[in-house]
Amino acid sequence: MKKRKKIIGILGGMGPQASARMVSLLVAISAKKFKAVNCEDFPEIVLDSVPIPDFISSKRNKKIALEILSNRVKKLNKIGVSVLAISCNTAHLLLNQLQKVSKVPFISMVDEIAKEVHKSHIKKVGLLASPTTFKSGLFQQALARERLVWPERRVYVYY
Repeated sequence: MKKRKKIIGILGGMGPQASARMVSLLVAISAKKFKAVNCEDFPEIVLDSVPIPDFISSKRNKKIALEILSNRVKKLNKIGVSVLAISCNTAHLLLNQLQKVSKVPFISMVDEIAKEVHKSHIKKVGLLASPTTFKSGLFQQALARERLVWPERRVYVYY
């Protein structure tokens, strides 16, 4: 009997460009690292692009966003995903709560970045993100878990 391939589930849509970029990176990594060439060599990826109310600039929408995303996590679990990820930096603010409703683990993009920074011996870190992501301390906390110090100087860029 052929071994069932693992299914990667991605919660996206909170910045559809970030979702598309994540899928593109997974395909590129599969080709480079795992030598995927033919269609059947690549992982199955389920992208759930969820348009949710903006909870970044409106804290009132955070509860609504959590409810919508929690329901999507449950649906992805029913599909049989093996692992979940979120393609939006700021949506990682909800990661711990979403993990509680999931039957499978989430891979935290924030934690993985901190681990890569640690392994590469980088001394200075810059962050391009929404003010909410920056002020939340998501990346600062992840870097601290890797025993890395966040620089005191902050530069905000608004566009």
